[in-house]
Amino acid sequence: MAKKSWKSVVDHAISLYRRGDVVYLYGAKMVKLTSEAQIRGYFQRESAYFARYTAEELNQIVRNSLGKYGTDCSGFTGDCTGDKQYSIGQINNCSKYNSLAAGPAGSLLFTTWGGTGRHIGLDVGNGLVMHIGWESTDKAIREGRAGILFENISNRAWEKSGESNAVNYTGAYSPYEPTTKLWNEVHPEPTPTPPISGWVGEAYGAVLVPVYSTPTGSSRLKSWPSLAAGNLFEVHGEQGNRWKIWIANKYYGWLDKWYCLRKTPFRTGIVKEDLWLRTNPGTSSDCKKILVMPGKSVVEICDTKPSSAGTPWYYVIYKGQYGFCSCSYVK
Repeated sequence: MAKKSWKSVVDHAISLYRRGDVVYLYGAKMVKLTSEAQIRGYFQRESAYFARYTAEELNQIVRNSLGKYGTDCSGFTGDCTGDKQYSIGQINNCSKYNSLAAGPAGSLLFTTWGGTGRHIGLDVGNGLVMHIGWESTDKAIREGRAGILFENISNRAWEKSGESNAVNYTGAYSPYEPTTKLWNEVHPEPTPTPPISGWVGEAYGAVLVPVYSTPTGSSRLKSWPSLAAGNLFEVHGEQGNRWKIWIANKYYGWLDKWYCLRKTPFRTGIVKEDLWLRTNPGTSSDCKKILVMPGKSVVEICDTKPSSAGTPWYYVIYKGQYGFCSCSYVK
């Protein structure tokens, strides 16, 4: 069998990512999921793996996977390179191994998570990788919405880079323009919150938020020393790390920017796929689900705050409802 060119391998990975209809399903190898019985067949065949999920979580995986293509990590890389073995077979079927930084585009990346498992991905050039099913995405997997991840190689603990015997790497180079183009589409330059006078803010991040009398220092505003979480005010300027705020149409004070949640939208965004609107940024127990925003919905973006894991989340308005959603799923 003729080897695939490194370009065709990377281009195929990019096309799968752009399609947006590939979901993680342990044991599947890029299979169209057309029925509930078909999906539950994987639950039965891979019962030791799926035993970690509750009945409702399995139902949710079924609902969110129907009509899409299901695959695990080796199913994704195998569909790209043509080597249909499991992950350990694919990484062992390499003619050459390189450092993570030196591997050409189209190389396989492999890790054992320090000896606790196996995972494989595809180097798509530019120091970037595509893969599916990394265990830290388990929350997304449980919701049946874990798609192909596209990120920096340095983000994860990859241990090995190999040149597959199924791929021709002649002339491989980086940066690869299609990879660059996709990365710039997925990760556009962030739109800063404009320091416009007169927008509405809300006290956020603490039960009582301190209000200061000056843009620096620790002296409290005597007439209004603190704001309760949820209290509203107007922002009339900024200096350094503080906003100048107008409270109750009576008093000027200064508030640390971290404790301000902007309530006035400054641009719109489009939801890439069905996405939960939550009460707080993140997916932990205190980030309650409010409602599902269907894919292609338009949201008004007000602010950006980090989750407890440090990932950025937008504070948005959807049909009059305020809430948080992951920046990764809004364009």
